[in-house]
Amino acid sequence: MKRIVFFFNIKSFVELRLAGQFIDNGDVVYSKISKSFFDVVYDIRNIMERKEFIRILECIHRITSEMGGNEDYKQICKEQEVVVWLTDSFCEPVFQFQPFSDEVRKRQEVKKREEDRKYLLGELKNIKVSELNIITSMYRDREKELSCLLENIMVPVNFYYVPCLTYDVADGEMDLIKRCAYWLAYFIRWVELRIPDYFLKHKLNLQYYKNKVLTLANEMELVNWIMECYNRKGKNNKYWFQSGVKVLAEFFLSKVCEGVQNDSIEKIQIEWVDSFKKQNLIDNLFQRIMESYLSFLVEEQRNEEHCSTTELASDAGWTLFACTKDSAVKCLLEKRRTVHKNVKVITIDEEQKLTYYTVGNGIPIVIVNALGAFVEAWDNLIYELAKNYYVVIWDIRGVDTGNQELFAKGLFGVESQVKDIERVVANEKLQDFHLLAWCSGAKSSVIYSVRNPDKVKSLMFLCGDFAPYDGMKKISSKFQDNLPLVKELLDGKSNLLKIYMNLIFDGIFRNPPEEIPIEEDFQFFEVLPVEYRDYLLALFQSEQQTANFLRICIEYYEHDITEYLQQIEHNVLLITAEHDKVAPMEQSYWAYQQIEHAQIYCLPAAVHVIMMERSREIMNYVKYHIDMCEQKEKGNWK
Repeated sequence: MKRIVFFFNIKSFVELRLAGQFIDNGDVVYSKISKSFFDVVYDIRNIMERKEFIRILECIHRITSEMGGNEDYKQICKEQEVVVWLTDSFCEPVFQFQPFSDEVRKRQEVKKREEDRKYLLGELKNIKVSELNIITSMYRDREKELSCLLENIMVPVNFYYVPCLTYDVADGEMDLIKRCAYWLAYFIRWVELRIPDYFLKHKLNLQYYKNKVLTLANEMELVNWIMECYNRKGKNNKYWFQSGVKVLAEFFLSKVCEGVQNDSIEKIQIEWVDSFKKQNLIDNLFQRIMESYLSFLVEEQRNEEHCSTTELASDAGWTLFACTKDSAVKCLLEKRRTVHKNVKVITIDEEQKLTYYTVGNGIPIVIVNALGAFVEAWDNLIYELAKNYYVVIWDIRGVDTGNQELFAKGLFGVESQVKDIERVVANEKLQDFHLLAWCSGAKSSVIYSVRNPDKVKSLMFLCGDFAPYDGMKKISSKFQDNLPLVKELLDGKSNLLKIYMNLIFDGIFRNPPEEIPIEEDFQFFEVLPVEYRDYLLALFQSEQQTANFLRICIEYYEHDITEYLQQIEHNVLLITAEHDKVAPMEQSYWAYQQIEHAQIYCLPAAVHVIMMERSREIMNYVKYHIDMCEQKEKGNWK
């Protein structure tokens, strides 16, 4: 008799290959599969591999986002038992780095475990489950979390412990080597866009990992092993991967470094040191990124006695790396995107028009931009969002078209921005939508959501600027510290204004420190990447636009939205950056404490322009957040 097999939302090649094994055995496979994963498969360059994956996809019975949405599947579930498969990435599809208190970390972990448990129960409520199979990492202790997740699920559960299971780089990628190469390539580019030719003059100094041994395996090796264990059906319900290649962490990173070299990346040399005192700020940042996103570098391999101790791979015998120059460039580098947008115009009155842009299809996301930033600054993130969502965005009015007469009427401020949200929503005839705001877009988004709770599905903030509020003096930004000077600049002193413009356009945001310090350096994190400077600094070439920008900023900091934040009833996602010097991460943490239903995440070694430089990570957070909101709306969390 054919088995009925259900996979939770296939989004990796390992899961897809595993589904193919069941299909080839004559079983019937059901799964949710996102459009973005289909796009990933169609982009595979290896023709034979692409055809094989497409064959498997065509054989899978794709179900709707709401469990049991297909009538045939719903009927089958009532009549036959179903074998269920999921990876532990179901429990943590986004990375959590939280330089906050243990209390915050524990609070979010408990809340997330409960949400995951309710979600799992909601997904399984219409299925006659015969057994549950969970693929998890041998480097991470998830027993407690998984036990909570599986509470009240009275079916046999099998665990498959595999090395370095992940797909945080891009849909479909679970390969450790590509993951590591991605972050290495990203970091080289991140530094070179701020300090050109840095790696021509400096080595990357990394601390030793004290004989840390990693276990590596390719996709087919993992899939064949999982199927072998599954078909064995012994008394043991926990299986530990014992094959693969054993390699020292230092050797692994060195080989990844060699594999990433190509024409677009400068040659980089790694030197291993025995003390953090021999590292500068850039060395420390890279090590922080690697250990945050490749946590197995610092985590111990669990139940070592279950794993074989085969001989370590040597340089001469190294065959596992498939990270070619071509694939490194294609898969790993975050490239600057250009997005074609539909242009729409709202006439406000004889003097004013509001131009906004739309792109994509699906659930609406209204983006409230930061003051003075062009919409093109969002292109990397919009490129990702538009694959699954209908995106609406505009430039904040007043910077380029404002004048003293209009400012005197109070037409360009937070309340004006709230009205612009209302205008765009009405013109688009949006019934409900998610709000996504960056920096100074935060206040108008909060106010609008409180006044229009039935319109807003959820709120999302990227490096939100929530100042001023009680106790904020400890974490104020340079602009807030210098408000008296800013007001003086606008008091008819043109020479001072020109000095300020030159300082911004040609000074602090362009020139890195001559010597890279060991400790955190404020100046380094203020330097903008070369390719984004025009989007963010262009207005400082015009006295009128600079003055308009400063006037709107002054008005912005006259609004305390503490009470509004405390009234928010929606689910809220806050994403902040560890080294944000414009809206420090402490501001997002403060806002998090004011909101009843909020989750907060901090991107390590990131700065204020996260939607430009870390769009893939943000996309993971946004997608997970919206999916959870949609599931709650459909009643899967009761």
